Amino acid sequence: MQVRYKPFIVLSEPRSGSNYLIHLLNNHPSVLCYGEIFQPEFHLDNPGPTVFDYFGVFKVFRLLRSTFPLFFVRHLVFKKHRASLKAVGFKIFYEHASKGKPKDIWSYLRSLEDLRVLHLKRKNALRIIVSRKLAEKTGVYYLKKDQKGETNTLKLFLDYKECLKFFKRLEAQRLKYDSFFKKHKILQIYYEDLVKHKRLSENRICDFLDVKKRPLKCKLARQNTRSLRRIIVNYDSLKRKFSKTPWKRFFV
Repeated sequence: MQVRYKPFIVLSEPRSGSNYLIHLLNNHPSVLCYGEIFQPEFHLDNPGPTVFDYFGVFKVFRLLRSTFPLFFVRHLVFKKHRASLKAVGFKIFYEHASKGKPKDIWSYLRSLEDLRVLHLKRKNALRIIVSRKLAEKTGVYYLKKDQKGETNTLKLFLDYKECLKFFKRLEAQRLKYDSFFKKHKILQIYYEDLVKHKRLSENRICDFLDVKKRPLKCKLARQNTRSLRRIIVNYDSLKRKFSKTPWKRFFV
């Protein structure tokens, strides 16, 4: 057992492709990436069964996370791991650990000089809103390739002010955390590039984590491939309202 691995986090906004990324990471034999360990409800079995999925451990985990978050991360996540692991991390969203004792985790992460930050972003923020609302309607937040999707016929009506507020908040959050971790090694990853230029993106990630390059596989499937126009019933109206804003690029 040893601790000479690279600690890292996958930092992102929900519905930006983070499930896809952490499943790819865990396909690498030298990488271990836990899921949303600071998600209040905590999703079990994602990206796969871990020690936290065992009932007894899960009860202790919930208690430690809320009461002693730093102890939890130091001794259950960034602990001693097998020698074959060269990078260990977890996924955290901007909104996680936002109040109470868990807030201390952000300062702790910034204090780790060797921490590496995989900052995952989605270029089209309108897709984030659509993905979130479809997931809320169906209760399906990720889909395996052998499962049938339920979102191919759903339609959405989006409120202009709600979209505008989200675009502004997202932009501010990205700038905030890029600045927050400015002294650390940060790799900016875009979900669209990860899908379109998968092998190139995988190589960049492997280089960043100092692990051997190799093709990475993922058992997840894209939940929705329809155009935004086919999903959003008031798409044309929104497009006109955003036509003279920086966010017109989301309507192509």
